[in-house]
Amino acid sequence: MSAEPDCDRGENTMFRIRKKQHAIAGLVIVGVAVVGLAGCSAPAVKVPANVRAAVEDLSNLPPDLSIAHSIQTSECLQALGWDVGFDTTALSTTRNTLIGVVGVFPSEDSARNVGYGTTFKDTADGVFDQFEITLDAADKDRFDVDLRGTGDKVEKYAVASGQEFSKNSDGCLAQADVEVYGSVRDAMSIELFVNDVTSQASGYRDGVNGELGKLMPAYQQCMKTAGYKVEGLRAAELAASKFGKYRDIGQAPSTQEQDLAVTDYRCQTKAKIASTLEALFIEKSSGWLTKNKDRILGLRETLDKSLERSQKLIDEH
Repeated sequence: MSAEPDCDRGENTMFRIRKKQHAIAGLVIVGVAVVGLAGCSAPAVKVPANVRAAVEDLSNLPPDLSIAHSIQTSECLQALGWDVGFDTTALSTTRNTLIGVVGVFPSEDSARNVGYGTTFKDTADGVFDQFEITLDAADKDRFDVDLRGTGDKVEKYAVASGQEFSKNSDGCLAQADVEVYGSVRDAMSIELFVNDVTSQASGYRDGVNGELGKLMPAYQQCMKTAGYKVEGLRAAELAASKFGKYRDIGQAPSTQEQDLAVTDYRCQTKAKIASTLEALFIEKSSGWLTKNKDRILGLRETLDKSLERSQKLIDEH
């Protein structure tokens, strides 16, 4: 590791390039996240309450968006003659993260309804993948084009780190983007916002680890009192060892897994893990948040409109 950069001399921050996968509305986009390893901290500035609230909402997208998107994708494919059902992949494969820290539940409902990704079967595929396997070669090609597009029309979007992502703007997945979010670009802007948050949080990873280290004894004791022995935020590993990989895509967590997940969330809350991480993020990223205030609030408006469309689509289904 190199020495800390000299801010007065304007030295560049060191970076690591890390591949990330983003499950965007049923389509996996592989991008490269630029993660700061060392940087120069700026004095904290006051972040408006509406910006803080917008960041929280944009970092924890409600399931209505995925439900509506899956409905629209299925209806689009059915209109093209494909006898395929409703795909629940997007609803069941969410990793529990907060400010770039894996293993933190955003809410008790999320803990109860989502559970842990470690209990899904390795062979679990979404409805569209399962359907595609049944087709002959010619039909597979046609189905793939109808679902994912030809690749001739592409929408591009750059996140705050400067990394550019692309996504097909034709096909049923893209049509569902338009129906739910208003456009493919708006869909990417909402679903990739977490990349911006993660990049910001990664710039002060030592601070995050230090704060988590202080909170772990209280969290682990709470879990132990409830009958679960964990080391750090590794309840997902405990779930895998206790329950195995028993879930198909779309299958809800068992009662036992729900009990563990809800206890996990409540112990995290008791140890003030989420509130501490959020406060640290606001403190360390205050400059970035205020600089990007208009963009963040604009994304919040897009999210609100997308939720209105989603709820209407779900009610009409």
